[in-house]
Amino acid sequence: MPLIVSACNVESTPGCGRGLVAARDTRAGDVLFRESAYACVVNQDQAKVRCHCCFRTAEEAGVETLLRCSRCKYARYCTAEHQRAAWAGGEGSGGCGHRHECAWLQAVAPRRPTQTIRLAARVFKRKMEEPAAYEEHVAPLVHHWEQQGDQAVEMYSQMA
Repeated sequence: MPLIVSACNVESTPGCGRGLVAARDTRAGDVLFRESAYACVVNQDQAKVRCHCCFRTAEEAGVETLLRCSRCKYARYCTAEHQRAAWAGGEGSGGCGHRHECAWLQAVAPRRPTQTIRLAARVFKRKMEEPAAYEEHVAPLVHHWEQQGDQAVEMYSQMA
């Protein structure tokens, strides 16, 4: 399990799965839990204004403009260091080296896969490359699919 500050405990509830439960009183601003994302992507509507590595805007990063990937023309980065880290698949790359995703994005250009499809591709790629990490972080998650009504199932199916 990731770094969990002593303010919480991980508990399992039948039918609900794992969750964090406060172990003591906390104050606003207390850090209770911190973990790097298994996989992440920038939302479609933010893709041109946020760094695809740290999710900051140019203003938040203190730069005039974001750097754009010269190959796929889609990914943006606040620094050359973030661009290199994302290309190699390092920390903050969202679970996928941009080198691989860039080829996919070029192949379907000018269309762009939705963030749901890009996220699923990153999860799948990481599962193939790091099966132990998948078993530790993703496989234990509990779904409640069978408890959803027909309308919710249809809505979620259309989102994918």
